[in-house]
Amino acid sequence: MATKMIKKKKTDGKRKPDLVFTAVFEDGVLKPLSDVRLPKRKKLTVVIRQEKVSLADQLHGLFKPKNQKLADEIIASEDWL
Repeated sequence: MATKMIKKKKTDGKRKPDLVFTAVFEDGVLKPLSDVRLPKRKKLTVVIRQEKVSLADQLHGLFKPKNQKLADEIIASEDWL
């Protein structure tokens, strides 16, 4: 997903459009998947929206492991998500 601007309804006439981009969370940091132009040290409000279907849910059932119970435990773990 590329970075895009979303215009919101004007409430005070001074509000700027919101910036929307996709990012991943790695090593305690949100990392954008596309270039994002922002001034350094800019304070932001971040709204997190997770994908509706996780990668684990998408892959579940595509292979037949010898130990299905263990595979289900791995998929359900936080490390997998």
